[in-house]
Amino acid sequence: AEQLNREAATYGPDARLEELQSKAREDLSEARSLFAARRYPEARVKAITSRNASQQVIDSARSADTTRSEVRFYRAGDPTRV
Repeated sequence: AEQLNREAATYGPDARLEELQSKAREDLSEARSLFAARRYPEARVKAITSRNASQQVIDSARSADTTRSEVRFYRAGDPTRV
């Protein structure tokens, strides 16, 4: 989650991505706090949520100039989402 968050931050200011970048940062911060409090299951969910948001930022920024025909699966707990 941290690595993707750092990579997502390298994609300059873009109004459409700022909200998602902010969510990724907030979720990562909350995951760290939960981990420090030994609330591991909750920390894991927040870390996954942060990772997914960062990946969406990266995907959106990279595909701004291209057409994308790939499918990504995001996992945030038990159900899997496409």
